[in-house]
Amino acid sequence: MRKNFILLVIGVVGLAVLLYLVSPLSRSDEENNQSQQVEALQETLVEENFEAPEAESTIIPAASPVSLSNSGSSDNSVISPAVMKIFAQKLRDMGACLETQNNVPGDELDPQLQTLIDSVRGEWGESVISTEDWMQIEMETPEGEKRRLRVEMDFDTDTQVQRKLKFMTVEKDGQTTPISVPEDQAIEPSDSLIASLEAGNKIMTKEKFERIYFQNGEEIVARQKDGFLTEIEVNKGPKSFRCTKVNEESANCQCIQ
Repeated sequence: MRKNFILLVIGVVGLAVLLYLVSPLSRSDEENNQSQQVEALQETLVEENFEAPEAESTIIPAASPVSLSNSGSSDNSVISPAVMKIFAQKLRDMGACLETQNNVPGDELDPQLQTLIDSVRGEWGESVISTEDWMQIEMETPEGEKRRLRVEMDFDTDTQVQRKLKFMTVEKDGQTTPISVPEDQAIEPSDSLIASLEAGNKIMTKEKFERIYFQNGEEIVARQKDGFLTEIEVNKGPKSFRCTKVNEESANCQCIQ
């Protein structure tokens, strides 16, 4: 099911790119054409139940909130040589598990998503599509108030998939109170809006959950915190390689066949 879904998405994206390259349309017409292709892709994702891969492979539910008890200044995120060495070995273990000739260019590697993608690029090729299920920022105002900014994929509508921003205060007991954001700005929020909501506050943590797809159906599912991987799932055919606590010395991985 996953492979058929991904190949369908790749086909839609490829058609959009081809039309863009050969069309003699004016700039305005090109933009309209691209918009129509994006809408077609979104409809395809909904029709194919875009949440289905999440049920099969997601390590953490996409809507799972992050506890403030794990918060700490992102400036203090430091990956030790021991963790880097463990991650390099886990990449080798992944290659053996998935029977993939992945590249591990050293004994100490930063546990970052790009490092993982570079590792499989030689055999899998370039990624063809990526999605961000959610991103979340924990922050503190100069007055000491805790706030959370979250952008996640919204599957509530029957016709399209949208990114929706949620902004809130967070009490000591974990209870949240929404902070009003104009609805027209909360849907598909711009980078400038997100930056304005961050401005003047101390950033405690930044997390996000992404999916990366490759041309033959391979998939990387990754959760990151402050720029480093925390959990991953790498799928190739019927085999999966899953790891938790990737950014710690207690990293734990499983090969599932």
